[in-house]
Amino acid sequence: MLKHWAIVFFILFCGSYPSDSRSASNILHICSKFGSDLRSALDDYWQGEPARVARIKEYFPSIISKHRTQWLHQLSISPASTQGLTTDEALSVLESLKAYPHEIKHANRIQNEVFMAVIPNTTHAAIVKNNSSITEEAFGAVPMAKKRIAWHDHFAFIIDRYMGTHLVPPTIKQDETTTFQLYIRSSGAVSEKYTRRRHSNLLDYSHMQLLDLFMSNQDRNFYGNLLMSKRIIAIDFDIGRPGASRHYSNHAIEQLWIKDTILNSDRYIGRKGGVPGIFAKSVIDKLESMSPGILKKFTARHGFVLSDELNQDIIHTRDVALRVIEEWIETYGYSMIIIE
Repeated sequence: MLKHWAIVFFILFCGSYPSDSRSASNILHICSKFGSDLRSALDDYWQGEPARVARIKEYFPSIISKHRTQWLHQLSISPASTQGLTTDEALSVLESLKAYPHEIKHANRIQNEVFMAVIPNTTHAAIVKNNSSITEEAFGAVPMAKKRIAWHDHFAFIIDRYMGTHLVPPTIKQDETTTFQLYIRSSGAVSEKYTRRRHSNLLDYSHMQLLDLFMSNQDRNFYGNLLMSKRIIAIDFDIGRPGASRHYSNHAIEQLWIKDTILNSDRYIGRKGGVPGIFAKSVIDKLESMSPGILKKFTARHGFVLSDELNQDIIHTRDVALRVIEEWIETYGYSMIIIE
């Protein structure tokens, strides 16, 4: 209703002036400034810090209460289980593909150096990804790698499995330039905007942003870099620079914040707004217990040799993320940030 009255006022105000070119130019300037000032005032009112905190505290608890059980249930659904496999079974199936170089060589090309190979003697397929140069421009707060590096997908799967977030399909390395990732059938590509606006996805979305922070992944804004099959499935980490986020503490706050969530569906103006990320307690416990030694042993069990430099970068990124989460707990309260 407020929006409709604002439009009527704008039309009457602008239409009441003479139509000669000079007057028209002046009124366009006035109307433009008026619109800009009004927009700025509304932004200050709805998005300013005090108003934002108040709105989140007012509306977010009911959203959390409504979806908590569903969120925690989703956390137990691994991408492999949507294909009738456990994660370990999926890894074994992917390993079996190494014995079929002909199928790998003649896999169907999807794009660039990404292929789909049917895994013999199974009903499953793998996404085969090779290192390749980036052909498009890459923007973002954190610099991206100048190449698509296949092992980043493997490392993202390992970090995802360590945290227990179960967002990344099982992935293995064939060698230093090639990875196999379980193809998730019956999944559809979705946009990042779609996932963050649906309350049913908020816990998954927060965990995905945490994973993207570890991977310094800025490639989440294109349609097709996220899949949905009962829950979010995160793919395409190959452009990121794992561990680089630790050098960008401000980026961590941006990365973990959820934009444009609908807080109050009954209101038109001001119904959307940013909210802090929310995280399962089990995931936070895993982050708090992470140490260089634990990380090195865990990655080694998954066939990944973790360098000391990357190990330190991941630990530093963890520290930055936990500081942001602690600040949010102080501002909004434990029960609005940690789900258990």
